[in-house]
Amino acid sequence: MATASLRRWIALLQVWLVLLLHPGARAGLRLLHVSVPPVLLRGETASLQCEYELGGDRLYSVQWYKDDDEIYRYVPRAAMQKHSYQVDGVYVDRHSSDERRVVLRNVNLKSSGTYRCEVSAEAPSFQSVHGEGRLEVVALPQKGPEITGLERPEYQMGDTLSVNCTSDRSYPAAKLRWYINDRPVDPSHEAQLSAHGLFGAARCRRGSAPLSCCCCCSWRPPGPRHDAHGRAAVENFVKQSVTAVVIKTSQT
Repeated sequence: MATASLRRWIALLQVWLVLLLHPGARAGLRLLHVSVPPVLLRGETASLQCEYELGGDRLYSVQWYKDDDEIYRYVPRAAMQKHSYQVDGVYVDRHSSDERRVVLRNVNLKSSGTYRCEVSAEAPSFQSVHGEGRLEVVALPQKGPEITGLERPEYQMGDTLSVNCTSDRSYPAAKLRWYINDRPVDPSHEAQLSAHGLFGAARCRRGSAPLSCCCCCSWRPPGPRHDAHGRAAVENFVKQSVTAVVIKTSQT
């Protein structure tokens, strides 16, 4: 009888040691992943996901933070399960949010930041897990670029054209590029380019070509080139151009 009882205690001790030395074997709260869109356009909707497994624990609360300021809390056993907090640039849609998702409406530049999800379990484990992601909001130019400084509508072979290309406000700052015949102006046998800030000077050696300016807004988040789902980060958002002048030259 004593031997059977001893064996039973040894078996229980072995199970306890396995659970102690191998935390993965224990049932309990576990964070699967936190998904935050890396880039959004101003005015779009952000859906922040927090996936977890309770593993036998009971959920106490789910809390979301932006740069350490709490923006949303879900407590299943509270009289008011959902509660949002006023933070500059954050507009929580409580109706569309729940214990695994937070929806932000009409994001703006102040919505950019690090968003963190914290999940807590009830007694007896009181376990807590958390994860985070970075969101950047960009603002595209509201209109195409403007070319100024033209002295006449047509130029002849050998003339030097010096004009200014200005883009509308954007974040991040737009990149301006010159094109002749829809081809980038490069130092080549057909064109020469010298740039000084927003100004460009081009000399056309032969042919007939419309000159245009392209406004490109691009942004790539720091770190890996892909997000958690393997999608390439957004790079180019807009490419607009306007024809400013026609360069006419004699054919040889």
